[in-house]
Amino acid sequence: MREFVSTILKACVRRSMSGYLWLALLWISGVFLPAQSEVVSGSANGKNEVPSEAEELPRAPEIKHLKEKFRSKDYAEAAGEARDLLSGLSADSPDLDTILFIEGVSLYYCGRHEEAQLSLDRHRADFPMSSYASRVHYFFGSNLLKRSCWRIAGHALDHFIHNFPKSELMDYALYDRATVHLALEENQECFSLIDRLEKNFFDSDMMDRAVFLKGKALRKAGKMTRSESAFIMAKNIARDKGHTKVAAHAMCKLIEISFRQGRSADSADYYDAFFLTYPMSSRALEAAAAGLPTLSELGRIMPGLNRMEDLITAMARGVSPKRLRVALRLYAKHFNEVHGPEQLLKKYRDLLTSAQGNEALRQALILARLEVMETYFGNRDSEIDVFYDEVRSRINRDTLSSCMILKVARHVARYDRNEALLWLSELLERPAIGCRDEVIVVMADLCAASEDIAQKKLGKEWFEFFLSDYGSPEFMESAVLGLARVSEQLNDRPRALHCWMEYLARSDWESARGEARRALARIRGLSD
Repeated sequence: MREFVSTILKACVRRSMSGYLWLALLWISGVFLPAQSEVVSGSANGKNEVPSEAEELPRAPEIKHLKEKFRSKDYAEAAGEARDLLSGLSADSPDLDTILFIEGVSLYYCGRHEEAQLSLDRHRADFPMSSYASRVHYFFGSNLLKRSCWRIAGHALDHFIHNFPKSELMDYALYDRATVHLALEENQECFSLIDRLEKNFFDSDMMDRAVFLKGKALRKAGKMTRSESAFIMAKNIARDKGHTKVAAHAMCKLIEISFRQGRSADSADYYDAFFLTYPMSSRALEAAAAGLPTLSELGRIMPGLNRMEDLITAMARGVSPKRLRVALRLYAKHFNEVHGPEQLLKKYRDLLTSAQGNEALRQALILARLEVMETYFGNRDSEIDVFYDEVRSRINRDTLSSCMILKVARHVARYDRNEALLWLSELLERPAIGCRDEVIVVMADLCAASEDIAQKKLGKEWFEFFLSDYGSPEFMESAVLGLARVSEQLNDRPRALHCWMEYLARSDWESARGEARRALARIRGLSD
């Protein structure tokens, strides 16, 4: 069993980390290549991304048809046609440049970001002097952002901003780079880029999203009044531009921000205005959840909970698993305050009955019910174990959500680390999951905890992979702490010393400060 798990994990690491090494090589080649001349005819919304026919020699009818599909924004068809053409194309074909570009960007717009990265990587390596070079560099960085590879995305976007200053995609690149800064909690850098975007691209189609991003950064910085002003401005700009999704999202944030400033009446007004204006928006469930604290304070909690129940049932298919889980947790908190945990379990059972045929909602409700049992019913261990055993015995794990697999793997790891690693390695093989950074850190923890040296080294590689590519703040403490421990165990004292010093430099990391001080003293003593 151990050899099997080790083989699976090494293959998985090679696949994931070889991707990182490939990106590193591309990055090195990109840094030393001079900036290419700009042949930009469109922006990141996909309009006119291909040079006009007047600029090119005549190509085969298939290439012309592919370009027409791409220009018409039929990205799914364009991606399929591009792949069909690539399969029969020679390595020296003059059409390879165009087809790879169209394939990569089409996959990007289809949300198939793991696949898009391969095409964009290949184009950067094979056609550094292409007329598409600037656009490929932008989509390369933006696609890494879509995959939550925050650190490497930031490097790629910095490269684009520095080397292609006249690109018509610059407003998109500045927005994406600001997004990465915000994700890494680099608020001041985020502000600076948004200011640059506002001054130089005031008529950009991105302006409502940029001002919305500023509102989020101000909220993280604790500047609630300025944050509210930014969200109001974003809402108004979005409404004028006809960007309903952005306007609805801004209104959703205003519900929360006004309540946090102690203005429950204003928060309730925003809540009521949201559901008058955007009753079935993709942000409706989020708005309903954001309004629960206000409604509770104003004695309107039951109508608020009832609305959330209706939205949970109606909208689960169109909401990401993470947002659905957050909404269910807020619902559970306020329902429990009114009715208690026993009634909450009953409510989840009732909702499960109405969720037949909706697998995403059914699994989200099962997880929510399990969290209630684990939180409030310590005497139901046998019932909880039965749940985990039932999930583990499922023949087809492909039908299980990423959240479900991660939950089961964490539980199983308490008594069978190898089985937990198999669950996680299978999850990493999926083409698109929203929790890849978390899975990598959990994998690293489990490997590093092994008594086997090879597994420890694997764990160390996973930690380093996360820190170099992702750097998601919510998992940083665990990753730095884990890397410090396993580096010391593997006698990599310089790495361990660096990690322990980094840990102590963060005043908000508190779980192992005593351990960090003792480890520093120990390592320095050995070095004397």
